[in-house]
Amino acid sequence: MKTLALLLLCLGIAQAHNFPMGDPTPLPVKFEPAFGLITFHAPLFLTTAPREPSQFFVLEQGGKIKRVPAGKQQSFTFLDLTGAVSQGGSEEGLLGLAFDPQYAQNRYFYVDYTAPNPLRTIIARFKATPDGSAGIPTSKTVLLEFSQPYTNHNGGMIAFGPDAMLYVGTGDGGSGGDPHNNGQNKMALLGKILRLDVRTAPYKVPPDNPFVGDPNARPEIWAMGLRNPWRFSFDRETGEMWVGDVGQNRFEEIDIVKKGGNYGWRPCEGSHLYPGGGSCPSTYVAPVYEYPRSVGACVTGGYVYRGTKLPNLRGAYIYGDYVTKKIWAITLNNGIATNTWIADLPSELSAFGEGPDGELFALGHTNGKIYRIVPASGEAVVHFPTLLSETGLFKTLHPLVPEEDLHPYDVKNPLWSDGAEKARWLSLPVHTKITFDIEKPWRFPIGAALVKHFALESPLETRVLLNGNGGWKGYTYRWRSDLLDADLLFHEEEGDNWYYPSRTDCLRCHTTAAGSILGVSTKTLTKQTLNSWIDLVEPAMGDIEHLPTLPQVDDTTLPLESRARAYLAVQCSMCHQPNTPVPHNLDMRFTTPATQMNLFGVPPQGGDLGVTGAMRIKRGDKEHSILWLRMNRRDDVAMPPLATHKVDPLGVKLIGDWIDSL
Repeated sequence: MKTLALLLLCLGIAQAHNFPMGDPTPLPVKFEPAFGLITFHAPLFLTTAPREPSQFFVLEQGGKIKRVPAGKQQSFTFLDLTGAVSQGGSEEGLLGLAFDPQYAQNRYFYVDYTAPNPLRTIIARFKATPDGSAGIPTSKTVLLEFSQPYTNHNGGMIAFGPDAMLYVGTGDGGSGGDPHNNGQNKMALLGKILRLDVRTAPYKVPPDNPFVGDPNARPEIWAMGLRNPWRFSFDRETGEMWVGDVGQNRFEEIDIVKKGGNYGWRPCEGSHLYPGGGSCPSTYVAPVYEYPRSVGACVTGGYVYRGTKLPNLRGAYIYGDYVTKKIWAITLNNGIATNTWIADLPSELSAFGEGPDGELFALGHTNGKIYRIVPASGEAVVHFPTLLSETGLFKTLHPLVPEEDLHPYDVKNPLWSDGAEKARWLSLPVHTKITFDIEKPWRFPIGAALVKHFALESPLETRVLLNGNGGWKGYTYRWRSDLLDADLLFHEEEGDNWYYPSRTDCLRCHTTAAGSILGVSTKTLTKQTLNSWIDLVEPAMGDIEHLPTLPQVDDTTLPLESRARAYLAVQCSMCHQPNTPVPHNLDMRFTTPATQMNLFGVPPQGGDLGVTGAMRIKRGDKEHSILWLRMNRRDDVAMPPLATHKVDPLGVKLIGDWIDSL
């Protein structure tokens, strides 16, 4: 093994590899807890009230607004709407908060939330107590209400512009592919940015709105053609409106939204034609910037930075991605965008917040923490191995011989990888152990690494999952044609019938809810591996023969349903379970009762593929079951959504037979 980096020795970490705890590229910012040890339940937004910088307000998805006095490590409930808010889907809830520009005088504030029975969006005004310590529940005045056909794509952002008008972001209504064409329908409020004058209740339409006087348009509309403008903001210096619009399957986009603009959805996803959507409208406005799903899967709009602590970022638009947790900065020069990666958040990124001084915050949706974004000057710059030969994982690469302190392992039901052969190893820092749990994901020490090697006749790639100070991160080494070494990839690459994932691709499957690692748990490892790892875990595993385990999916002596459920658990549940970035409320974990999977007889939220009467699973009819149909294709709507070119024949037959047997 090579000599370990001095940095690691100083940290007291002795590892079986040469990976430092930092990324290959030093980053200009880092995160500090904004409110000490305070955490929130699914925070979605942070703001302050105008001219009252002494306290922050945090929006919780479940229905509460929390108030945090500046400099305090204690939060107070400002308003509780839990009983009024619908929470059936992962995109429902209390979604938006805006304080009136004259809040110091009138104490008005506004909220946007989804309500149940029937599902609808409500925009309401409330009044706070004279001292501003709490909202008054009985002061509610509903300003606007419109129905939601599905549980996803609810938008929800509301904010006052520099013109003192209230702007409202509405999603296209949900499902997939905008089946009702709301984005381009001027008579629908969905898929739009609305502009309202709320100085008198319920509201007035500003006379300079672009469609005032058009009998074929709703006058509230300010801009159209948006899919799900989850978060938007106004540049406090220029007044420009920046919107992060969540994409369908291929592209996420950033728009500068202007009066009367048409941003293309559904004919266009970003600057690209959406399959089956027709041609882009003549009034189409292209995004300022877009990125593909290999980079991220759910854009989180942010703010143009106007603070002072990060001078190199002043004037840049700071935004991120919910799924991959990455944060970038966009700078514009003569209309041309330059995009720079600046940080990774430790949790799924639900929103940014802007303080009264222009400094920014980032909100961790799943861990409930709120962070200040601060300079990372003085951070150590470490060498990251850009060649597989530099990692210290293998004695030789040709032939591939692992170091003696790499622990091989195998799983009962491997993920489908186009039929590739795979080998797996675990690297642990010396004098450390894995924290064993019978049911929950195992916990690994900082410095642990999981290694997976892929080959189709010859080596293709070697992936490494490294548990660093910022959590688990994935790295791909692509083998050279001469097989003498493999190069670290900084972006995804498409080879001959093989997809090499980007680092952000890894995090799309290695979700926090699934424990960030896949295949290494009590139920998924083979008994042979569990026996060989007895000394690597604590507390003791006990009698391995009696530990719970998943059925072997190719063992035809076992019941069909148990094998099918095991297949879904392995191939799908890392995304389809509670608290994951996936917007559809499915739960495919093996232990979830069938009645709670939200799978049988439920209309699909992600589109019906043109199949009349389709359900997620239609009992006894695989041809009308979207789950099976998406497994049986390789395109933009296929499942799994990335990294495979071929349909899994065993999986398609197994799930098809199971559905037909129901």
